[in-house]
Amino acid sequence: MNNELILGYDGSAGAHAALIEAVRLARDLGATLGVVFSYEPPAREAGEVADQREAIRELGVQIVQEAEARLADLGFAEYEALLIDDRPADGLVRVADERDARMIVVGGAGERPIAGALLGATPHNLLHLTDRPVLVVRQHDD
Repeated sequence: MNNELILGYDGSAGAHAALIEAVRLARDLGATLGVVFSYEPPAREAGEVADQREAIRELGVQIVQEAEARLADLGFAEYEALLIDDRPADGLVRVADERDARMIVVGGAGERPIAGALLGATPHNLLHLTDRPVLVVRQHDD
């Protein structure tokens, strides 16, 4: 097993809380971080999909840059940022499996379990897609 934590980061308050916790854990464990923004637009007509995919990718670049700035503010430099063209949970699992990561860390907005299951929330999906440990960090009420 690799000493790397995979952090799912989408720019949300929950993702920011997860980033802070992932850095704390990485420091405690002497681990590195794989910071992942995984995206896939909803299926539409052919021309629209390409446009949506590019728009989401551009947003992903901005979100990853935000994560990198937050990591710099925390004085943490042991990471690699990745943009993955896949549904969020599938992309996180794929990266974790390819890297034989120790754990996947994601943020949660504090939704109730049934709402998360019905809405297909990434944290809920991860629990069904991987046998790796998954840490879901609740967002702070700042």
